[in-house]
Amino acid sequence: MSRGKVVLGLSGGVDSSISAALLLEKGYEVIGITLKTWSLVPKRYTHAHLVAEKLGIEWKLVDVSAEFKEIVVDEFIRGYQMGLTPNPCVICNPNVKFKALLKVAEELGADKVATGHYARVGYDETYGRFFIAKSKDTRKDQSYMLYRLTQEILERLVLPLQDYTKEEVRKLAERYGLTDLHEPNESFDLCFAGPLGIRGFMRKMLKGKLQRGPILNLRGDVVGEHQGIPFYTLGQRRGLKVALGEPSYVVKICPEKNAIVVGPKELLEARGLTLMDVVWGLLPPQDPGKKFRGYITLRLHSELIEAEIEVLKSGKLKVTLDKPTWLVTPGQSAVIYDELGRILVGGIIESFKPVRSYPLPC
Repeated sequence: MSRGKVVLGLSGGVDSSISAALLLEKGYEVIGITLKTWSLVPKRYTHAHLVAEKLGIEWKLVDVSAEFKEIVVDEFIRGYQMGLTPNPCVICNPNVKFKALLKVAEELGADKVATGHYARVGYDETYGRFFIAKSKDTRKDQSYMLYRLTQEILERLVLPLQDYTKEEVRKLAERYGLTDLHEPNESFDLCFAGPLGIRGFMRKMLKGKLQRGPILNLRGDVVGEHQGIPFYTLGQRRGLKVALGEPSYVVKICPEKNAIVVGPKELLEARGLTLMDVVWGLLPPQDPGKKFRGYITLRLHSELIEAEIEVLKSGKLKVTLDKPTWLVTPGQSAVIYDELGRILVGGIIESFKPVRSYPLPC
């Protein structure tokens, strides 16, 4: 008996391919959707189409390149120009990828949407809310990347790999006869930058707009020259080409003065941070002044740090860490979990409170 239609994001990779096979096995009518974004090349069309033919499922190519450029790529570039370090994947998922899947689902009368992410989706009776949680495979867990998904999306979301490890998925590829069809490993930090990397991509996109400027020490003395604000991120050490007699790191980026400040690593140690653009997960939106505890991660696969969270009048979150940590980078996302690995809330890092305050020249 059919469990209904499900629209699956089918990249042609092993994870989404096995997700399709598992959904078929569970009785779903699967429709594979390959999204044409900034990075999509004809080779990926072929892989996804071959998987769909092998499994006997319907396949469609959906062009989201215009939305992807405007919402993801342009905002990514703008963030770096402002001295931030944005994470494009967490923005792409709710605003481009899942939005497109839901639109196709509505058009085709599908009840569910699915992807090959390693994460769990569940429903909590106490709060009456859906949530994302860590997957069985902690090394591959991608829950951090999905924290901005809305309740509307989560209500219709199926994640077939939530109870599998990557090794188990590879074995399933042999079982389903998909070992020769899934896309070969081709991993880049950013899908739209490809082999150019961030620096090469920025140089290409901002050709003629990059401005060199001063690198300052803590006293405000010019100790070097930077190649353009978008080439640098907080905590960066490599490529500075300054000699101060001790290891130097980027401790402040000042786009309004086209300047970068370097100093010792100690100035990057944080005892707390503020989150903006908050998205509530398991917890419903809390009133200003409300405090609760959780486990915060500041990057994908980074350690969990216990912390106290306070809701501010602005709707932002003030986070006080139980122990100091390094490299709290504005523009990146921070995600807060409970003791069961369920996402309580997440947001974009606006600023951090340093352990050691020091007056900086800009």
